[in-house]
Amino acid sequence: MIYCRTVYSDYSKREGYHLQPTKSVILPVKTSNRLFDDMDLDLNGELMPVVDKTPHIGIQRAFKDSASATIEENLKKARRSLYSLMASGLHGENGLDPVTAISLVKTYIIPVMLYGLETLLPNGKNLDLINKQYKKMLKQILSLTTNVADPAVYIISGQLPAEAEIHKRAFTLFGNICRSGNTSMEWRIAERQLSITPLSKFLWKKFISTKVNSYWEKRINDESKLYPTLSYLEMSYKIGQCHPIARTVDANIRDIAKIPVRLKIATGTYILQTNRAAFNQNKIDVVCMLCKCSEETLAHFLLGCTRLEYVRKDILEKITNTCSLLFAKYNLAVEVDLLTVVVNPYAYCITSAHLELTNDINIHLEPLCRHLIYRLHHKRYELLNIMPKKKNRKGGIKYKTF
Repeated sequence: MIYCRTVYSDYSKREGYHLQPTKSVILPVKTSNRLFDDMDLDLNGELMPVVDKTPHIGIQRAFKDSASATIEENLKKARRSLYSLMASGLHGENGLDPVTAISLVKTYIIPVMLYGLETLLPNGKNLDLINKQYKKMLKQILSLTTNVADPAVYIISGQLPAEAEIHKRAFTLFGNICRSGNTSMEWRIAERQLSITPLSKFLWKKFISTKVNSYWEKRINDESKLYPTLSYLEMSYKIGQCHPIARTVDANIRDIAKIPVRLKIATGTYILQTNRAAFNQNKIDVVCMLCKCSEETLAHFLLGCTRLEYVRKDILEKITNTCSLLFAKYNLAVEVDLLTVVVNPYAYCITSAHLELTNDINIHLEPLCRHLIYRLHHKRYELLNIMPKKKNRKGGIKYKTF
């Protein structure tokens, strides 16, 4: 170490540059055989501090766990980046539409959050931490509740899990090493480990994306079958595409305001009396508090409650007529469930090869379903005397029960 310090100091003086004091530190290295012995080293007359961790090209090098230190620092930077974009509308309700918000996250937040992790390859609790914060961020942007099933987050946003993004970056790094030539140190290390015949950059990236995407698409679609709350969204995960129920035909602020309620209905996290009774320790009556006729299930709320009949009648008639015309136009011989049409009309497009059907649903059917759900939600809150509180600083609305 004394020799290295002397070489660095002499070289900096000869080349005419100054060594940064913040980076001129001593990081103890623990091995299986011995520990670093304490010693006092000076550089240009100043004592070099002994530290537990230090940054190197954006990656934290730590005495114990470099991955944990890097993830902690990355999350701080990502959080600051996220806060800086809130003024542009990157927040939950009353902000940008989900498609635009997800695009901003992919461009400005995810690269910061995952920087350098392809070289550290975190696992265990470190990987759980990055996954937890990643899902929390997506839930907030999509205005989903914290208890929503994990597959729903990826199905609606169309994004890969953080673990998959790290794997893609690691494979891309490996491809870069393979193409760097046998004169580079990285290539010689890889050659020592295995014999390789590198693909071109384009073919390697395409190969890795295809394999990683197909694995996670199948895994998340399979996991969605295990959640009863996702019965209307199962097998609809498409990487790189926000779910159509989270999109708007145009950037209309009124349509954007209806999306959070729409997503809660589709993901099974909208709180009805049956939900309260199932997850409350106290005895809760499952009967609808509006009509007092039957249990307040999702089907009852959307289609059956008599107190809300005057709200849904005209809109539901338009939905039925539009659905009949569209399905007849494309000759879909399927049994149509009205509740499924209202909650997720795109469920009938999974096995259909008609791209035009999806476009027609976007324009003609989905706006009606979204409007119906929002009107029913608004009227239910009004009749139950659940009044909106004053808007918070970012324009979001908080509701209070009296």
